[in-house]
Amino acid sequence: MSPWDALGIAPTTDARAILRAYAEKLRVTRPEDDPVGFQSLVEARERALAWRPPSPPDDDDETAALDPDPPPEAERDATAHRAPLDSGARPPPRWRAPAPAPSPPDRRDRAPPRWRAPVATPVGPERAEAPPPDAARGATTDDGGALAALRARLRDLAAAPDATFRDLAAWRAALDLADALSLAEREAARGELAALLAERLPEPGRDAPRLDADLLALVDRLDQDFDLARVANDAKRLPEGPRRARLADWIAACAAERAMAKRRAGGRAAYRLADGLPLIPPEDRQPALARADLIAIYEAQARGEKLDLLRAWRGAWTAALFPGVISAARDAPLLALAALGLEAGAFVFVVAAGARVSEAGADGIGRFEIAAALAILVVARLAAMTLWPFFAVRRAAARVRRADRAGYSTPAGRRPILSRRLGAHPFFGVLAVLAGFVDLTTGVSALGIFLAAFDPAK
Repeated sequence: MSPWDALGIAPTTDARAILRAYAEKLRVTRPEDDPVGFQSLVEARERALAWRPPSPPDDDDETAALDPDPPPEAERDATAHRAPLDSGARPPPRWRAPAPAPSPPDRRDRAPPRWRAPVATPVGPERAEAPPPDAARGATTDDGGALAALRARLRDLAAAPDATFRDLAAWRAALDLADALSLAEREAARGELAALLAERLPEPGRDAPRLDADLLALVDRLDQDFDLARVANDAKRLPEGPRRARLADWIAACAAERAMAKRRAGGRAAYRLADGLPLIPPEDRQPALARADLIAIYEAQARGEKLDLLRAWRGAWTAALFPGVISAARDAPLLALAALGLEAGAFVFVVAAGARVSEAGADGIGRFEIAAALAILVVARLAAMTLWPFFAVRRAAARVRRADRAGYSTPAGRRPILSRRLGAHPFFGVLAVLAGFVDLTTGVSALGIFLAAFDPAK
């Protein structure tokens, strides 16, 4: 696999683009989880940094290719082929040419052919002073000039006022210096940068609906270039305490902001999983779904499992008595309306069957009508007990999209929208009383007409 396939980018000499792609891949390839993949990723990064586009051949290559004189090895092989050996004579040395042949020209004044590497090439003082840029990237410099300049820039930013510290343009020089760091220098700079941010960043404000846009852009850019989450999760580099928690909160806020922006850019397709299940991010499931049994049902379906009917029935077993009320209470208003509609149809059959009931019982049509009414009531109750997770999850996914469109990425900003279930509305009490009256009246009436129509004593 080429280094570009491993990094997921096109061939380029831009070190910043290569390091950014390496940082993105490093988020999903951890050395403790996949050491082989991590080593392959590091090798791909080093090969990509050392890559240069092929250059056209120079004049020396053309001269060496058109040189009519064969190399010394070819001459010796040709001489050995032309001078057969007899059984009694000692073979001449392979390096000596025949007497009639002219001696080969002296090659000591000519440059060695391109295909023949010299035995030892002295390094001139100018090459020792200016190493190639790709070699400087692959190994730590002796004087650490880039790292020293970056540390000096970080000290200036640490003493800068808040307005300068929040400005991403003020960090441009530090980001440019980071591109020239080796792997070991970048690892050292990562810890120092994380400590600086943990010291200067304010509290993210857990009750604030939105965070500072400039600080979010700054932390997001530094996290992409330096993978600050590795330091925020490492107690050896950053001690446990408020500073570490503050940095972790900002990194989590940046991740939530990126995820929200990606969903908004992807449209409606970004709000569905591969199997068509509506997307509810893990951090939104508690306020959006609220019930532990509904969260468990959703996570099981997200893993590809089928709906557990027993778990769904246990979550709404009272729907066997009051399907409309329980469907509305489970945040499934459409299902509640469907159940009430079925019960209204069943009540029509009950009234029609009641007109055909007499002291001698009911005739065939009356019995059919009451049987149809009971069947409709059973279907309404089974639907309410089984389908309520389906409707509740889709209502919750709609609230997730609404929170994204409003631009809220913090829990404090999203919670009021995600928790706006049907049971939180003020008119829910009136709706529950009305639905309960319909459930109770239809059920009792159907049961009474059924007993009158099918009384064995009659």
